[in-house]
Amino acid sequence: MDAIASRDERRCYLITELVDNRTSLREYLEATQHPMTSQQVRKVLELVLVSLQYLHTDSRINLPLGQRPHGNLSLDSLLIYPDNSYNNSENEQFFIYLSDFALWENLFKSPILKLDSITVEKDLQDLGSIAFYLLNGGDKDSNYGTLFDPKNETHWGNINDISLKHFIRRLLGLDTPFTSAEKARICLLTPQPYLQNTIEQVIEPEKENESESSNDSKKIPIALTVIIFAFLVGFIGGISWLLLNWVFKGKPPEMFSGEAPICCIEEVGVTEALNKNKKPITYNVSTSETTLRYLMTTPNFVAPRKTFPLELRHRIQKSKSLQLNYKPVEKIAVAIANLKNNQADFFITEHSEEELQNIPNANELESQPVAYEGIVVFVPFSDSQRDKSLPEALNGKISFEDLQKIYRGEISTWKELNKDLPDLEIKIYIPDDKNLVNRFKEILYKDSNQPDFDDLVNQGKIIRQPTGKTLNAILSDFESAKQIGGIGFGLLSQVYNQCAVYPLSIGNKGQEVQALVQNSGKDINPKTDLCNDKGGYYPNPETIGVEKDYPLKFPISVVYSQDEKSSLAGKEIVKILITDEGQTLFSEAGLVPIRKLNDN
Repeated sequence: MDAIASRDERRCYLITELVDNRTSLREYLEATQHPMTSQQVRKVLELVLVSLQYLHTDSRINLPLGQRPHGNLSLDSLLIYPDNSYNNSENEQFFIYLSDFALWENLFKSPILKLDSITVEKDLQDLGSIAFYLLNGGDKDSNYGTLFDPKNETHWGNINDISLKHFIRRLLGLDTPFTSAEKARICLLTPQPYLQNTIEQVIEPEKENESESSNDSKKIPIALTVIIFAFLVGFIGGISWLLLNWVFKGKPPEMFSGEAPICCIEEVGVTEALNKNKKPITYNVSTSETTLRYLMTTPNFVAPRKTFPLELRHRIQKSKSLQLNYKPVEKIAVAIANLKNNQADFFITEHSEEELQNIPNANELESQPVAYEGIVVFVPFSDSQRDKSLPEALNGKISFEDLQKIYRGEISTWKELNKDLPDLEIKIYIPDDKNLVNRFKEILYKDSNQPDFDDLVNQGKIIRQPTGKTLNAILSDFESAKQIGGIGFGLLSQVYNQCAVYPLSIGNKGQEVQALVQNSGKDINPKTDLCNDKGGYYPNPETIGVEKDYPLKFPISVVYSQDEKSSLAGKEIVKILITDEGQTLFSEAGLVPIRKLNDN
């Protein structure tokens, strides 16, 4: 970009890089002749909020008088550019460019004009207006020529996405306003799509009842009796369940899962006792646990140059004024001892509640899952039309029975497993992480005899190395002249966002489950282009979450004391981590949230 000032006139010329095929959002709406869908509007909002967050906060932007807001957001100043590299007609992809900044445009306006103030709040309000217009197909009613007004409830008539409507109203300041682009973006990334369904389900029966009221008036007493009886049975049953649960477990059951999720960390109510306690909240994580070690030490997952614990500490301190101190320990036993001795307020672990019960001194502890991790089994990824494509030949799946044979070293070629498979040598890989390997064996072989992988490694039947090396080796083996069909396993968080290998569906024969889902809601399959469709698939919380079907999974849990006073910090952290913002942090780090967040 360059600017050239005229010597003779009070003007200058801004020279920027040409973006081909760019049109304003107004021109886009006029060309398409219909409103944007809710999904498209969410995409526009996300892209613009990313730019605004950078513009409003990045210290590297040096503008006169600190004027960082855009100040001139409109259907004309936002340019849309289609992403033609994304070949999916069902889900249009595009870029949004911000142009015509007020800092530039106002230079050439008459000095007698009263200019609007340039603020962050105005940027967010203007963006809310743009989103409202996109959902209506423009800023004017095509029939009457009048401007659409978001304060007029009748102008929201065609908008069924209730959660998006609420979000836009917050941008506009009609409901509780956002204080920054960052907070707005966090909330947007974790919408509540079930609100739309709830409203629609309420409206439709009402319409049916209106149309049939004359015919069904005699049925009202019977229906009312049935409803009252069902309510009483449900109420009595629910109370009985609660009491029995309390009697046998010594505590009431966890109920948070039925509550509406909270958007942001700042909206979590902190107990008065915790607010009064000025001591830092201390927590432990065992460095012997694979996923958590990777999560806690690897930067750039959730924020530039920051690790997960640093970013979490920053957000909690900023929103709740609580000090959060992370102290790694070598073993889970040390974390348990620290909790018992009040040297830590909670710890985070990969151990399930059942596994914790088998650890000495782990009684009287409460465990609450806040995310999930999975293990995936993979083979080399290749074009589905290619000769000897393993994902295609396996139909994208493998059973526990076949996996057990492979990892016992019983077969040496894929054809031995099934005569319809390619005649390729099998090369078997395992990670160099003992805990991960043991977890894989326990799930795969359960009560049956588990093979001794150490012996198989010594015999040369299995190769042990880090997962990163295995991904490269498996693809190289398949691409070599000898064409070897390797197989390995590793953590879902380390495998899913690459295309060297294909993660197979896994389970009992005929009941295999896939860990990854496409944006369309369908599982990935051997025809899915994992390389060119990055961002078009993600770990599926519908199959990996609480009590779901994917067999090779384990929880990431917060563990705290059952003692009422000692558990305050742990319970508050759980509330924070299960907010939409907390779940998004886990999702960005490659873990699986405990519930579906959005349509991605």
